[in-house]
Amino acid sequence: MRKGRKKGGRFRRRVCSFLLAGYFSLTNIHLSFSLHLHLHLQADGKVQV
Repeated sequence: MRKGRKKGGRFRRRVCSFLLAGYFSLTNIHLSFSLHLHLHLQADGKVQV
């Protein structure tokens, strides 16, 4: 029974790390996309915030 408990904790930790990695990757993609969009608009000369 205690073994099952340990497994559950390990699984929860893995899920937490997975969620953190996904969140960071999403923010990274969003930042790079917004930066690319800003540079593209600047190159076109349509900078209107």
